[in-house]
Amino acid sequence: MGFNIGPVRLTELYRKKYDAFTENLGLAISEGKKISFADNDITNLLKLQHERIMDKGLSIDYEVTDKEEEDELDLGPMVLSDWKDAHYQNYVCLEEYDVKRTVKQDGKKQYSDRRHNTLHTVITDVTSGIRADLEPCTCPNCGAVSTISRLVDGCPYCKTMYKMDDLFPRITRYYFTEDAAPKEREDTRLRGKVLLGGLILGFIIGAILNLYTINVYDGDYNLFEHFVVTIFGMLITYSAFCVLDVLNLIRRGIVNNAGKWGTAGTHGKFEHMMKAYSPEFSFDYFSGKALSLIKTAVYSKDEQDLLFYKGPALDKRFKDIIDMNYGNAMKLISFTENNGSVTVAMDVFFDTLYAFDNKIKYKHEKYRAVFRRRVDIPLNLQFSMTRISCPKCSGSFNAVLNKNCPFCGTEYDIESQDWVLLELSQYN
Repeated sequence: MGFNIGPVRLTELYRKKYDAFTENLGLAISEGKKISFADNDITNLLKLQHERIMDKGLSIDYEVTDKEEEDELDLGPMVLSDWKDAHYQNYVCLEEYDVKRTVKQDGKKQYSDRRHNTLHTVITDVTSGIRADLEPCTCPNCGAVSTISRLVDGCPYCKTMYKMDDLFPRITRYYFTEDAAPKEREDTRLRGKVLLGGLILGFIIGAILNLYTINVYDGDYNLFEHFVVTIFGMLITYSAFCVLDVLNLIRRGIVNNAGKWGTAGTHGKFEHMMKAYSPEFSFDYFSGKALSLIKTAVYSKDEQDLLFYKGPALDKRFKDIIDMNYGNAMKLISFTENNGSVTVAMDVFFDTLYAFDNKIKYKHEKYRAVFRRRVDIPLNLQFSMTRISCPKCSGSFNAVLNKNCPFCGTEYDIESQDWVLLELSQYN
């Protein structure tokens, strides 16, 4: 995997599809709109979240706004790193956004917030010069699993024909993380308003003092005194604002990072451990996959129906979650290898939105998640449950909807291909 030094930006084609994804993301959550240029894992996850909101009798306005779109020199998302396998190239991208959420019930607002976020995405494309014709791929129109070559010639189910540019690149991972501090431009504007407010306040106090001197002591209007009081009032107001701003940042930092101390080394430590078994291992891939599994289990109507979930029934409180964003921290708790499988326990932090008892509550939470994967089989970075090929009859099917092959009835062994989730619990 390569890491880029300096700002690397997306090409025009990538940027076009990336922008289409971000523009439709809010509509996918609020209205169930099928999102453009996203793989079916993301589409399925967003569908489950939308259904959860609807089942709660709620509606949500979910506005995703690019913080740089009003800049003439907006260069779009920055490419942080990339990696590739035999057929695909993957790009990890970052960009700053405002996310405004308004939750309503029967048309009445129950909750609203506006938060500064960083959007993390993975964009996947076919490796340049290499045709992946026989690779399974989901039809963007009907969702049926086929091969890339068949989709180019015409989907055998809905007959839609595609060019390779229609199928790839596409978004294969995404998540938001909240930024603790306001953005530089908004912070500058706010400070400017505070300075102006302090100036006006100082001017009014100076005028009152002069009027008091004139009326009580029969003195004269003192322009210099008025000027000094005005400047002093501005400085006192601005100084008080700066002190309160620092205290607020400290408070938010303590609240947002409660329990996260000691998580910084997880990335390197876990990647080093896994590379002993899977040299192609990428923590970026794992973290995106882990978040997808957790969120899918949380939003599902019955997690026991999920192919990848191997644990006990989830706590009923999970069924009250209507939105969850990654808290930008994972902590490795344990790592064990036994009989060709690795079992990993992680503390994963989330910022969650709950809907229960006709109330909406925002919480910072820590979950204990236990994952397992076979390491005696090479890692397939492009594995997706929505495009599985049966090892017995070679039939392609969507394992999100089917645990067994619909053609020959063979039960699919998900652990031979990817991570499974063994446990998920709130851990405080």
